[in-house]
Amino acid sequence: MELKLEQLGKGDFLSLLNAPKIGAFLDWLSAANVFIHYQVLDPLYWSIVDVIDSIIDEHGAHELMAIAPLLKNDIFTLLRDSPGETAEFLGRYSYLDVGRANRASFIAELRDLLEARRAWFPDFNFQMLKGC
Repeated sequence: MELKLEQLGKGDFLSLLNAPKIGAFLDWLSAANVFIHYQVLDPLYWSIVDVIDSIIDEHGAHELMAIAPLLKNDIFTLLRDSPGETAEFLGRYSYLDVGRANRASFIAELRDLLEARRAWFPDFNFQMLKGC
């Protein structure tokens, strides 16, 4: 069965939580002992984390694949706080196609941002992201 959000209500998230149809639906799910699966895709996440894959591939550092999910989460944490600034930063480098000529300055700017937000990360995470 597939259920679309517009079938349950309209409005912002908090308004939807108060919608009678949502309450009835959640009560039915609970009473029927039904489990649901939902998926939300974040295009910003998927476009940002490609940086990690590109670095690992280019440098042949395949041993880093074991911690790639951690690195991806951290780079997303680094850039998600200010979507406008992130878009401006990525635009300056024609991201996704940064190119060899701009790659060093792209990475340098990422490292500068990481240094500015160092307190956001445990030391291990900071050092691993800085080393990429």
